[in-house]
Amino acid sequence: MEELASNVGYWTNRVINTRAFVWLVNGAALVLLTASMAQWTWMLLQPPVPPTTQTPLTNTSSNTQASETKLDRLLAIELFGHNPGADENAKDAPITSLNFVLLGVVAAGGESLALISVDGRDQLPFAIGEEIAHSAILDAVYPDRAIILRRGTRESLVLQETMPSLPLSSVLSRPNKASTISSGEIKKINDNLYRIDRNMLQAQMGSPTLLSQALVVPHSNGGFEMRNIVKGSLYEQAGLRSGDVIRKVNGQSINTIDDAMRFYREMGGLDRLIAINIEVDRGGQSKRLHYQLR
Repeated sequence: MEELASNVGYWTNRVINTRAFVWLVNGAALVLLTASMAQWTWMLLQPPVPPTTQTPLTNTSSNTQASETKLDRLLAIELFGHNPGADENAKDAPITSLNFVLLGVVAAGGESLALISVDGRDQLPFAIGEEIAHSAILDAVYPDRAIILRRGTRESLVLQETMPSLPLSSVLSRPNKASTISSGEIKKINDNLYRIDRNMLQAQMGSPTLLSQALVVPHSNGGFEMRNIVKGSLYEQAGLRSGDVIRKVNGQSINTIDDAMRFYREMGGLDRLIAINIEVDRGGQSKRLHYQLR
């Protein structure tokens, strides 16, 4: 019984941490990552890694210690790993008749997630192995679809064509043209100081236009590198440039997802945030950017 309780606690924490991972992925730039954790605004990418299995993590009935060890190894290798393509079995799974709408995916090994609207309600992130509704369990996640398991039968939930996929992988779509943000909402005081309208920021965090306006790549020497920042985007207007490597946020080193999660917990949310200071490496030179939220 004690072992069962321990396993339940382990998997409960996995789901909680996975949901927290979604909010982390949603931050707008690392500068705003600590301020928003809102609605699917980031794509993260790891530099090429040695080939690994192309099979996505699927839900199984066995939660043995061996499988947990395998999962931990998978997470360590593929947290920002490449996306597997949908295999033939996934493609052959019939389209579900349930009133589910797949609005986004994060195909990231053990941290794979699907953003699903159920019966017309607001979308929610679901982890592999988690029940969605109507006895349907998320079974696997691919770049273009999710597989659900219902009464022992696998069914497909295809990504809406108008909705972007969020693969943490080398399979990435070209960033879309950014929508214009009023200069009155992000005001450049000088080369290092910017004033950001809090209401605008909150609104932008829920906007699908941010979905592919930049990439964040874990840097080999620590920190996160900005890539493919779209002209006119929130990120550009906030003074960030492609090639910037973000080293610190408010004086704290940000090298891993855990670092960012810890900082977010300490920060306490966008409503309480007054200022953000980041340190970036730009062309080998250290540069500090300061943001005031009003």
